[in-house]
Amino acid sequence: MNTDYESDGYKKDKKCLTRVIQNNKKQFLVVDAECLRFEERNKRESRKEECQFSICCYQNSDSGISTGVPVILMGLDKGENRIICCCDNAKGKGVYAKPQEQPLPTYIEESSHNAVFFLQSVKGQSNFYRIKSSLWPNLFLGFEEEGDDLCIFLDQDKLGPDKVASMAVDEQHVKCGTIYEDEIILEVMNTGLKYDGFKADKCLTRVIQNKNKQFLVVDAGCLRFEERNKRESRKEECLFEICCYQNSDMSAGLPVILSVCDGGENRIICCYDDGNEKRVYAKLQDLPLPGYIEESNHEAIFFLQSVKEQRNCYRFKSSLWPKWFLASEEGDDLVKLVLRKAGEDVVEGLHLLKP
Repeated sequence: MNTDYESDGYKKDKKCLTRVIQNNKKQFLVVDAECLRFEERNKRESRKEECQFSICCYQNSDSGISTGVPVILMGLDKGENRIICCCDNAKGKGVYAKPQEQPLPTYIEESSHNAVFFLQSVKGQSNFYRIKSSLWPNLFLGFEEEGDDLCIFLDQDKLGPDKVASMAVDEQHVKCGTIYEDEIILEVMNTGLKYDGFKADKCLTRVIQNKNKQFLVVDAGCLRFEERNKRESRKEECLFEICCYQNSDMSAGLPVILSVCDGGENRIICCYDDGNEKRVYAKLQDLPLPGYIEESNHEAIFFLQSVKEQRNCYRFKSSLWPKWFLASEEGDDLVKLVLRKAGEDVVEGLHLLKP
């Protein structure tokens, strides 16, 4: 997957999940012709086609990190595919199940589209999501009583958990990010983890820059920022493997280990306390990275957090000391990679760019 395009449109992902959707009353969303309503159903009845929704994921230049995962919701009604779309009619803004005669588009040019919604996790509630319209960004899917039915509708950005439609899927949650093929994205994924450790996922290669466009370099264990041209920045000492891990709580960010090659030797960025201050260094890595790390606080694990409204910019939060972040600091004759405590000053993000 490559989201390295400047357009604000959406590119279809390979991910398409089948899910049932429930409200807080445990009623299931059902499609019946153009009508979308919630019904009481038992487990067997909820497996019928009219309750099964395909959550079709898309990508855009924002990578889904700040706004949510772009998705199209598609149901099946008597063998006919229908997608949930926004509409504006005499009754106001609403949603309906539009017949889908053609396959879903592989690319959508418009940044605001009647069928594209942003999937956002609700903090502190497992398997629970807000579904935000891309057409009207302050409107979300919700449910309300209409006669004898509970119908899905659009409401202002003031919904509580009692009104937002939730996705009822065991062990599913929205991670703050993951690595899929060659991109960092927000993704719906089943980690299957129920403990505090970290399980290895995928890796990708990036160069790391500070706000002055200097590149992070490793040299005999020293981590510093240097001025380099594009060709020089592709040397091994500038190329960092961003190795993604998973755990059962992704609310702190995406767990990663940063690995780099220094004179043919693999090194990983680690935290340590020398007794006077907290520091980082490039530790020799003689063995492959572990497939599973039991500790919830680890010297080499950082949480990757996106910086709002800055593309490809992230903060690296230490899992060992949660108030400390990676940062650049100017010394007498070099710019070093250091740990800086949040609160003492603003911790600026670092840019992750393709080499």
